Amino acid sequence: MTSGFTYPEVLLMRAEGYARTGKLAEAIADLNLLRRYRFKPEAPQLTVGTQDEVIAEVLKERRRELPASGIKRFLDLKRFVLDAGKSWQKTKVVHKLGAETYEAVIDSDAFILNIANTILQYNPHWNVPLDNRTF
Repeated sequence: MTSGFTYPEVLLMRAEGYARTGKLAEAIADLNLLRRYRFKPEAPQLTVGTQDEVIAEVLKERRRELPASGIKRFLDLKRFVLDAGKSWQKTKVVHKLGAETYEAVIDSDAFILNIANTILQYNPHWNVPLDNRTF
């Protein structure tokens, strides 16, 4: 694991910023640069589409580039809840394990990261109780 940002992640952040501000050609250029080093050279280059199409491509690359076990994917899911009506918006996560199905709404208490007790102990003025769960 790395601490801080990796170059591919910075490219993806810039590409998303470009796409969300209407600079679609610049966003696609960043994506193609990233993809040039990930795929075989004969992989087709992405082309500029609508703003939503370009943002969707950037977010697909973020999903491929960022590890699923990391917090960055979790934070992406939280912020995509705000993009109502978009193809990348996800409101709940559903997992099936055998015959059991588990689901949780992303914008609920199930998707809140607790502050570590070591931080809470040094900041009693926050009036946040310590987390005394067993896990």
